[in-house]
Amino acid sequence: MKNNKLINAIGTVDDRHIREDEFSGIAKLGDTGAAEKRKPKRLRVVLIAAATAAALAMCVGFSRLGDPRYSFKTGDGTGFYFEVKLKNDIIIPEEYRNTDVTDPAIAEKLPSELFKEFNVNLLINDNFSEELDFTPVKISNTNGEFVEMRDINHPRVAASGNMVVFEYRLYSKKLDKEVSVRAEVFCNSHFQSYGMEIDAGEYEYITLKDGSDCYVDNSGAVFAHDGVKYSIGFEDKVGFDAVKQVLRDLGVL
Repeated sequence: MKNNKLINAIGTVDDRHIREDEFSGIAKLGDTGAAEKRKPKRLRVVLIAAATAAALAMCVGFSRLGDPRYSFKTGDGTGFYFEVKLKNDIIIPEEYRNTDVTDPAIAEKLPSELFKEFNVNLLINDNFSEELDFTPVKISNTNGEFVEMRDINHPRVAASGNMVVFEYRLYSKKLDKEVSVRAEVFCNSHFQSYGMEIDAGEYEYITLKDGSDCYVDNSGAVFAHDGVKYSIGFEDKVGFDAVKQVLRDLGVL
């Protein structure tokens, strides 16, 4: 299988992203204590203006629709905030508890069956089929050497900390292609800071039906819907139109 950078990049936490306490620190640049009160009024105005400019510079290119603690950024510094919500009513079956994102558990069932177990409603509808070929396939390394037989079409799930990650595949009836979907459901409590950064080639930002931002490139998309962060992707470059068609078929565009 070819490596999908878009799917693999999801879920990285980057402490360089702005946190609320960093914003508050910037706001205090104009308040240096009692000694500052003796400075001329004009100087105080300049300090406040400089602090404001610094704060704005850190926000360039970012939408304010979502939560600044959950951010997406491309290599050129542009990006947006995810509008995510805590799903406190999620049910995590014991067999999936404390599973690592790097080694998710394979659920030998259809995605829709898995979602019912967790009491979540994730993106799936009649425009797609979840009845895929679940026969294990041969996995080889870059040298063409056999590594293992692997089940690649059953959904995977990892539940640790305050996030549950679902990875599942759907067959697009209109495109006659399989689509990989990754959904990150936040539960129990917010992260202090959560960021995703991707080094992109050609890409664009589009606006979804709910007014939120969405990143699109030739092989996939990144966005949030109904409080859940999603990424969709193909094994190969299929073009912007095909990716947008999947978004339309999912009902978000």
